Amino acid sequence: LLVTSNAERATDHYEDLGFYGFVESFHFPKSELLPYEDEEPSLEAQLKHLEVLHALSTVQTSSSPTVIVTSIEALLERVPRLEILRAHTLSLSWGDKLDTQKLAARLVELGYEKVLTVERRGEFSVRGGIVDIFPLDTEHGLRVDLFGTEIESIRWFDVHTQRSLRKLGEIESVTILPASTRVLWQAALQQDASPASGHLVPLVDLLPADAV
Repeated sequence: LLVTSNAERATDHYEDLGFYGFVESFHFPKSELLPYEDEEPSLEAQLKHLEVLHALSTVQTSSSPTVIVTSIEALLERVPRLEILRAHTLSLSWGDKLDTQKLAARLVELGYEKVLTVERRGEFSVRGGIVDIFPLDTEHGLRVDLFGTEIESIRWFDVHTQRSLRKLGEIESVTILPASTRVLWQAALQQDASPASGHLVPLVDLLPADAV
């Protein structure tokens, strides 16, 4: 964990680490809004927060060094525990048995909006045995093709043409993060009597015991 004196220095260090590329680096910026505000933070800010939490939840299985860059101001904020994220993460793999109605309900729980045609991040659609999902952290949409109730294939698709991107190949398994950070905050706040109690903690509480 690399802590800087202000947001500008955190951004600079994060960009430097990305340039050299010898570690897996993440940027945890200060939240733009309070968790009780109705407005949605920017997509970029939400994605950065989700990526950090996801990295921490999977750090034990990561093969490369991981560095999280943040400012002292951002470090003072509280975030949902990793159990909250894990409870709001969806994993899909070839051969999984799937009920499309239950999957749709699960995606709504994760903050996704059901639409006829997926065009933007945070949307999904169900058309017979095909489920299209556009996660927050991917460049393209995901197309899940079912044979009966079993996942037969998972492919990328272009949201503009709605065509599968076969040149990118098929995906054996995929982890789908929540469509917004608000989902995690709401879940944590519903379990807590106050923001200072157990499900909202400082970022340092989420670090592995051997973190530097």
